[in-house]
Amino acid sequence: MRKTLLLTVLLSIALFTNAQKKAQLYAVKEGYIKYEVKGNSTGTEEMWWTDYGFKTRKLTKVVTVTKIFGIKKKEEKHTLEIINKDKVYYMDHIQKKNVVTTMPYRPITEDMTEAEKEKISNDALDILGGERLGKEKLRGYTCEKIKVLGIVSWIYKGITLKSKGKLLGNELDQDFTEFKPNEKIDTLLFEPPEGVKFDSVPQPQDVIEMPEYKEEDNPEQGENEKDEVNNNASIKYPFNLFEEKLSGFKEKGYIKTPADKKGGEYSVSFGKIFPPSSIMVIVTTENLDKQKSMGEKFTHNGKTCYYLTKGRQTSILLIEIPKYDVIATITFMPGKDKAKMLKIADQFNF
Repeated sequence: MRKTLLLTVLLSIALFTNAQKKAQLYAVKEGYIKYEVKGNSTGTEEMWWTDYGFKTRKLTKVVTVTKIFGIKKKEEKHTLEIINKDKVYYMDHIQKKNVVTTMPYRPITEDMTEAEKEKISNDALDILGGERLGKEKLRGYTCEKIKVLGIVSWIYKGITLKSKGKLLGNELDQDFTEFKPNEKIDTLLFEPPEGVKFDSVPQPQDVIEMPEYKEEDNPEQGENEKDEVNNNASIKYPFNLFEEKLSGFKEKGYIKTPADKKGGEYSVSFGKIFPPSSIMVIVTTENLDKQKSMGEKFTHNGKTCYYLTKGRQTSILLIEIPKYDVIATITFMPGKDKAKMLKIADQFNF
């Protein structure tokens, strides 16, 4: 689910720069939309908005099943997110955790000319290896069709009506079932619920730490899936050492998700809004023999490494850590050349 959310953020940057004389995220003042979610994630998502997208309320109820390096993960999500200009309220109804933070909401394009806005939009798409597929009607709404990182999205006046495709092997199929543009929305929907206590998260600076939410065991998980996870539960690499290595990352402007430990791996993601890019770091007990065979083998700082690339979209660096019998994988989207990848990988110092 993290990768899908990150793609949404990056795609928004590429799309909200449509020529508008007035600062706005959507070209529709207010309304409501409901999606059916299928693929690796199944469920529904609803969004209410006003003030041209600067105030939103999003209710998500989905179950996501992913498989990374042969390990299945099942995550149930029931969240409410309210954005009121610079205030972001996030409620996790499963983990019973509520947080509030302050985020800058002034559009980067607010003081730009129409030509500058168009250039930023095209540059963002180019960096992601995206392309504009022209216009297409979707149930009566004329949409701009965009493809980014294997995901095709139908965009109506800045609002994504449908997304479909595959991202890193995970299927995404999200389509609207209700859409009510310009419907009057009660402004109270964009205020935090009464009687709910929110923990404050500091305003982000360079690398932004998102609140941590741990997955709980799902009682409906099949026995085979449990066995698959438990069989890979042993990892010698200390989790606190993994977190310590992550603190060496000094690239500015990145959002960092919480470090996660599940089965035989640790993982974390970093995302940058502009220019849009993402970095995923995983330490795993898997041998990854197939990936090794496809990559360029070399030695760096005394460690055996492998460099793989999939055109401009994705590049992967594998680093063997024999002391703990694990491999660190660093995935870059869009892809980078080996020298740039090693420069960033050196900050983690695995």
